[in-house]
Amino acid sequence: MNASFAVEAELRRSRILAATLIHVPFDGWTWRSVARGTKDAGYAEAESHLAFPEGIREVVTAYSAELNRRMEAALAVRAAELAALKTRERIACAVRARLESASGERESVRRMVAFLALPENVGLGPKLLWSAVDAIWRVVGDRSTDFNFYSKRGLLAGVVGATTLYWLADKSEDCADTWAFLNRRIEEVILIGGLPRRIGAWIDSKAEALFRRSDRPWTVRWPGRRATGTGSHTPSGSDRS
Repeated sequence: MNASFAVEAELRRSRILAATLIHVPFDGWTWRSVARGTKDAGYAEAESHLAFPEGIREVVTAYSAELNRRMEAALAVRAAELAALKTRERIACAVRARLESASGERESVRRMVAFLALPENVGLGPKLLWSAVDAIWRVVGDRSTDFNFYSKRGLLAGVVGATTLYWLADKSEDCADTWAFLNRRIEEVILIGGLPRRIGAWIDSKAEALFRRSDRPWTVRWPGRRATGTGSHTPSGSDRS
């Protein structure tokens, strides 16, 4: 009984969200859009509050999650193809698939970006962006649990945010300019992401060279005399005077 109720509740949410998207380009991400979408979906207006009890912010969150699901579904049918690609190529495919899934809803995405820029939604935007990049990394096979888990997602968040804004303004055929922009940003992130490893290797090499030199005999010069040792020298009484 409970499982059946949950399925029906999720179906109602999906239907209301899909119908709401038709009105968002005209009325924005507002409850007016939801009310109209609820009516179009064949539900009483009161059921919109049952579907989204936390209000319009929950509706926007549901739409972002829907884009993640569309991306995952699009890539699931290309699993064999993606397995043969490099990680950077799989990431590019995932970001592109997520944007392409909203190709007919570009104005809704534009309105969502504007909605998330409002002061009262300052915490929601980063949360949804993090969910998106987490979904992207997981769908391309990332299973990291160490510091890389956060660094990968932090770097990719900048790529996804910038590419989304570029895509919204792109007028090139088949959004070719956007995909070129995406590839450049990913290459930059790979270079930045590799810096800590390269710096660490450089430090290790310098430290190793320093320790090698410390094994050689070296000379300590005290005022008025010369002494040669292999690492230490204790001055005599006359030296200390």
